[in-house]
Amino acid sequence: MKHKIYIVLLLLASLVASCGRDTVLEPTTLTVSPSGLITLDSSEQTKTLVVSTNHGQWASVKNADWVSLSQEGNQLNIKLAANTSAESREADILIIAGEAREQLRITQLGLGVSISTNQESIDLNQWGAALTIDVESNSSDWVAETEEDWIHLQPMYAMSELRITVDETTEREDRVGKIYIKTRDGRGLHEVQVTQRGAMYYVLPSMEFLQSSEALRDFELARKSENSQIPDGRFNLYNWGYKTKSSAFPLITYLVYNNRYKTAKVYSAHGDFFRNRINLEGQRTFLLRHGFEQVSELEYYNAQSSVRAQIVLDGYVYYTYRPAQPALQATLTAFPYRYMNFSAGSNSLITGWETSHGGTLNAERSSINDPNEDRDILWYDVADAPLLASVYRVSRANAQRTITSVFLILRDSSQVYYEAGGALHLTNEFVAFMQREGFVSMGDIGPGYRFYHLGKMISVVVSMVRYEGIDEPKVEIQISSLEE
Repeated sequence: MKHKIYIVLLLLASLVASCGRDTVLEPTTLTVSPSGLITLDSSEQTKTLVVSTNHGQWASVKNADWVSLSQEGNQLNIKLAANTSAESREADILIIAGEAREQLRITQLGLGVSISTNQESIDLNQWGAALTIDVESNSSDWVAETEEDWIHLQPMYAMSELRITVDETTEREDRVGKIYIKTRDGRGLHEVQVTQRGAMYYVLPSMEFLQSSEALRDFELARKSENSQIPDGRFNLYNWGYKTKSSAFPLITYLVYNNRYKTAKVYSAHGDFFRNRINLEGQRTFLLRHGFEQVSELEYYNAQSSVRAQIVLDGYVYYTYRPAQPALQATLTAFPYRYMNFSAGSNSLITGWETSHGGTLNAERSSINDPNEDRDILWYDVADAPLLASVYRVSRANAQRTITSVFLILRDSSQVYYEAGGALHLTNEFVAFMQREGFVSMGDIGPGYRFYHLGKMISVVVSMVRYEGIDEPKVEIQISSLEE
């Protein structure tokens, strides 16, 4: 590039000499302001210099294509293109007037080193993995390093990628390492954290609730679990079981209803596992390390995942999806029992009781003495809140016409449910109400939530049901007798 400048100099000097060959010239003066070394930032910009000379003509030449020069009177306009690289760059500018020369050096700063990745953290199970992350940088001179011998790195510069291999671990404790990406001279440091879960002992289920059974299968197979149970449409309607690689918790079952994962149970190898104080404290510590906070002696909650974990001393941990309830909600003040003599369910007995307690038989919604059915359906509209209706399913298999189930249909679903995180959940107030009424919760069973009342020997299932001809889904409380 300097040779080009000298050639231009010779041409300009020849031009200036030929113009003044018959005259005696005064010594040429030339000053430029500012002069010397000029440092500018990385942006596209124009810098104007003032050229003073006693010579009639002056010229300028540069040695970099990212610099443009233009002359206006006694001004030299230097236009710089934006520097999009991380590195600074330099250009020389020579100003000529007759025999006088003035040389400037322009330094344009770079943007500074920028390094980013499409993953800021990597979370893996005990089996390790090989994966690739994208590396974006305005410098091609980046390197990747780690201090961990269980993390292996292979930069793929042509594709702006970093290939990472993490070894399998046999240790029970989690381990954490870091990958450092920077230029060779140490600029633009960017960190990626690698967390590898310890070898299975205490076990979490999938924490991604409401996902499909296919997604659960992929999650479990990735950590080497084996499918051991699938719904069969008869005896097992909703449960998917997996044998894990843990010696302490070899079985997980997932309840999936309408292809949405709702609950999980992680079973210990033996039923008295949590009767051992060390094992119980180990489970508590495990939950705390994984983002759970203790709510009560055996109950924990992970606010980030909206997951409740309940340690059951019979030998399992019960996980449910329960986003925080947005606000307090009013609930029932008394359980709305109706006619409850399950062993004597004749139409006359039920109708007599319902009539005296505000119920009116709805013939259109009832089904009585249908020859194609072995049971009657008796629907009674109820005028007073909280009930909209009470419905009886009566078997015609014997003379007593035993009641198989009583269904209580509530007017206001907000007395029982709240909606959050894309699902319906029992309100805290309703759960507390059921406890005060003597019911014991058995948890989510898929279509609804089951409770038992051993004093009254009844089972209750609470669910949301849509009825034909009724605009909104309603809360249905199904009551069945526990007595044979």
